[in-house]
Amino acid sequence: MTNELTFIPHVVINPSNIVSYQEVISERPRKKRGKLFIDFSEASKDQDSFLNSQRKAGGKVSLQAKRKISKAIEYLVTTATEKKVLERVTRKYVTMRTAFLTLTLPSKQIHPDKEIINTCLNSFLNELRKYHQVKNYIWRAELQKNGNIHFHIVTDKFVPWSDARNRWNRIVNKLGYVDRFQEKHGHSTPNSTDIHSTRKIKNLKAYLCKYMAKDENIELKEQASGEKVRIQEGRIWGCNHELSNTRGLNLIVDSELDEELRLILKADGIRKYEGTYFTVWYLDYHLIAKYGTGILFKYFSDYLFERLGFSEQLTI
Repeated sequence: MTNELTFIPHVVINPSNIVSYQEVISERPRKKRGKLFIDFSEASKDQDSFLNSQRKAGGKVSLQAKRKISKAIEYLVTTATEKKVLERVTRKYVTMRTAFLTLTLPSKQIHPDKEIINTCLNSFLNELRKYHQVKNYIWRAELQKNGNIHFHIVTDKFVPWSDARNRWNRIVNKLGYVDRFQEKHGHSTPNSTDIHSTRKIKNLKAYLCKYMAKDENIELKEQASGEKVRIQEGRIWGCNHELSNTRGLNLIVDSELDEELRLILKADGIRKYEGTYFTVWYLDYHLIAKYGTGILFKYFSDYLFERLGFSEQLTI
């Protein structure tokens, strides 16, 4: 007896691409032999367990982690609205969408990486949420040349430089890092934070992905120094719960959606990649309405509002 196979077409919509694939269902139960299709809606379900894990990355960012970081950045950049802020040096108002912070330790690290993350970084992120209404953020931990751990944070809100520095210094001094800095330098205001400007970067997503997902080349560092290089312990990155659970809008393709997808296929200038079990169209989701695909656009706009509270109508 032959098995009856049913093929159900799906699309997954993200801010910069649409993925189509076939879900294969067998009407006769059989032994598990691995997946016959790639289910992109399931691809990131293990993200929460990863964020809560204590695995040792060894300075390496896995391919899976890079994909998750890229997706989180994609959604953060997409939903970050333009804001007018007063520039500290020129005293002029400038337009910005995201803030890029770097946090360092004021003195030599004497606590384990995990303790710095749990005691200091988590407290700092809690205060960003409470006092600056930061909703979406992504952080990355790295080791400096001096062996200290430091952090990069991308957020969707403006955080004043002085406020970020004061908060971080107060928090890390719970472990005595500012006190030890003062013993050596004679004052208690170390410049332990930096805010990088991103407003002039053309491809912000690509820039942030490259910066946040880069590897520490342990082998080259050891060759250059001739000594064994310290490897960071614990988690190397994380993001807020909403971003970690945003995996793209998954829809079953009916006749109406199929017609709109065919319109996209006919459009000029859209890059397409065809895999064995899936096809990817690369395009900005704002453009899908341009091609007469208003239903797809509405579904995805509703998805952004449901998952991340983002609506372009509310930002006008």
